Amino acid sequence: MIDRAVLAQELARRVSALEDDLRARADEVPEVAEVVEEQWREAREAGRTAHDLPVWRESLFTQVAVGWVLATTFVRFCEDNGLIPDPVISGPGERRRRAEEAQRPAATRRGRGRAGAA
Repeated sequence: MIDRAVLAQELARRVSALEDDLRARADEVPEVAEVVEEQWREAREAGRTAHDLPVWRESLFTQVAVGWVLATTFVRFCEDNGLIPDPVISGPGERRRRAEEAQRPAATRRGRGRAGAA
């Protein structure tokens, strides 16, 4: 049985961690900062926001983090309940091994070492 309070707390922590990661990427990678600023400019010019860039940027990071957490939580729920035939993220027992296997490059799965190795 899922403990809703514990789940909500854990998911909130994951959202905060993702927001921090997105913020760091935007601060450290000029290309990311440029994309964020361009999206803000477009939103402002289209009248979709009146916020300045720092406020809008934080809102964007929150939306992206929440979307990621909700999507991965939904996929895991589907995996754990057999609603997805082949696991994508993880799962209990054999499903976890199958998910890990599916995430490796095709050449590695065939036992040929790293992708592209002969």
